[in-house]
Amino acid sequence: MRRLLAVVALSGGVIATVYLATSADVTDLAPNRWATCSVRISEECQADYPTLKPYETLRFPVRRNVEADGGITFVVPRASDKVRGGARDCVEVVAWSDCTLDPANAYPNITTVWSAANPFTRVRSASSHVIPDCRSPDGGWDDNHAPVDCLRRTEDGGTRWAGCNIIRRSEASGTQCLDSPTGVVFAGERLEESL
Repeated sequence: MRRLLAVVALSGGVIATVYLATSADVTDLAPNRWATCSVRISEECQADYPTLKPYETLRFPVRRNVEADGGITFVVPRASDKVRGGARDCVEVVAWSDCTLDPANAYPNITTVWSAANPFTRVRSASSHVIPDCRSPDGGWDDNHAPVDCLRRTEDGGTRWAGCNIIRRSEASGTQCLDSPTGVVFAGERLEESL
């Protein structure tokens, strides 16, 4: 039986349901889209995959189906059981409605094998968010950093310093922006641990 991961309201009032693939899905269904999403990685998953940070932008294969009632179903991959459920159970999509979908043939060099030990590919530069480079000389993060060349565009066509805050890439301007793996951080967590 599939495990329900999320119910998402998409634009136009379309409801999408997101399920974790079962063993039968892995055998019987081929992915037909690539999803690029901001995700949160649990501590267990970081232990299994030490190169991953608490927040990442990942690309992975999905199966997208339009149902008879007009709703949309997404089936997302699972890792093989050999990985203690690592990637299967500890990659949490932050906002499904903020994911981008591409055709299955858009990234031919990335594995489309759902049962691969790690069907997720890290694509930090594909994130739709950036953050000003507010690193301090000692490598820490300075929330009160002096303005750097990473500004938010204003409605009148100008730009302004918005502090050391996440900015949508489409609204950012400047040469000192860092790729931000997400636009939302859970309460009590700090984005700079993922930069």
